[in-house]
Amino acid sequence: MEPFVAVSDLPTLLPLKRDADHSLQSQLADNLRRLLLGGELPPGTRLPASRTFARQLGVSRNTVTAVFEQLAAEGYLQSRQGSGTRVAALPDHPPLAVPAVETPSKDVPGGGRGPRRSKKFSAPAFATGFPDVGAFPLGDWARVAGRVFRRAGPELLAYQGAAGQPDLRRELVDHLARTRGIRCGPEQVLITNGAQAGLDLVMRLMLPPGSHGLVEDPCWQGIRAAASLNGIRLTPVPVDDQGFDIGAAERLLPARMLFVTPSCQYPLGITMSLERRLALLDLARQRDCWILEDDYDSDLRYRGRPLAALQSLDATGRVIYTGTFSKAMFASLRIGYLVVPEKLVGRFTSALRITGQQPSPMLQLALAEFFREGYFGRHLRRMRKQYGKKQEALAGALQRHAGDLLEVEAGDAGMQLVAWLRRSVEAGRLRRMLSGDGFDIRLLSDLYDGVCPREGLFLGYAAMPLESIDGQCRALAASLRRAIEG
Repeated sequence: MEPFVAVSDLPTLLPLKRDADHSLQSQLADNLRRLLLGGELPPGTRLPASRTFARQLGVSRNTVTAVFEQLAAEGYLQSRQGSGTRVAALPDHPPLAVPAVETPSKDVPGGGRGPRRSKKFSAPAFATGFPDVGAFPLGDWARVAGRVFRRAGPELLAYQGAAGQPDLRRELVDHLARTRGIRCGPEQVLITNGAQAGLDLVMRLMLPPGSHGLVEDPCWQGIRAAASLNGIRLTPVPVDDQGFDIGAAERLLPARMLFVTPSCQYPLGITMSLERRLALLDLARQRDCWILEDDYDSDLRYRGRPLAALQSLDATGRVIYTGTFSKAMFASLRIGYLVVPEKLVGRFTSALRITGQQPSPMLQLALAEFFREGYFGRHLRRMRKQYGKKQEALAGALQRHAGDLLEVEAGDAGMQLVAWLRRSVEAGRLRRMLSGDGFDIRLLSDLYDGVCPREGLFLGYAAMPLESIDGQCRALAASLRRAIEG
């Protein structure tokens, strides 16, 4: 007889608190994850239909459906037409004791005068890493920052705590718990002067000169640059359709740290599978190494809610998590953050005090207020919708104008996509032709340390005006034809 969850057991298995600050949807998702990772619901277990599930728990069917879709995207559940929703086959691993954490959920205030657009800024066509700063609500930001600056007392003019402003750290704890499933206290959140400063700090503290680390291949070049500056040797690990290749990593150990982008691999946009995530954590535990989880654009997910972070599965304190506001807001803000295991808090706080890598305390307070008043959440929802439309427009235009030349791979998140060349062309010639036609486009081979399987283009779209995408793709297609056929 197939395993199933009895309807009458649901309230006991999945207790929900109506008066909690944590939303019912977040509570339900967290509770189900704990049951699945703890082995209490074996693979193949059939869950009740969403309507029955919702009625028994006293929540809306939409809430249950959203949770089912979220956990299916993360690899915990499988939904098939005609056979319902079942527990997916998880890899063998020690049961993970994931503590329940109550985190407040902010009500987003309505009203206001809406976003005031900044002066027009034009990034190069297909440039990567550029958010649409023209869509940023600069008027709201100016009002919030002005209010914070006006009420600042003399104490803010003195030296501040090295780890960052407590208000911002508390807001980040709430935000990361709601959107990424991260479980931490404010003392574990350290504010840095941008993501690159945080990465440099991790390398300085955790990898002595001459030490060895493993990094995804391809990867963001900033990791290799920081490693070279700190005298660290990085060995590339191939990435396949499930992400970081664990088998290859095992053969390359020992290493002190593994550098990964599990939610949206840079640059390929792949989401690391749940099986790989659990295997990666087991590998770090068994071989006594650290993991740096770079979640550079995790907030910018178009389909479904942002996936739970690798850190949310870490039961042994092996993951250092890093994030930034440069992609969701604007690059010149220069505010990033680290979430470190409790045992590393003292070491990292002391290092921040010595290196002085903290951003302006007043900017930190303004950002905390931007969160608290709901402006950040509203801006993020607008950007997700807008970037999703731009990605769809870019993929469609590339297919129309260069479908015989390019094979497009567009993921569920981020600000750029990959377009593989269907025909071979020498990289130097391709680069010269594109540059001569006014395009500053990254080639995928530039992002590989090992062998690039085939040449491709890394194309950004976030900063491109929607109405310009078709024309730019037509011009790009013409340039590619000259490079390949001419």
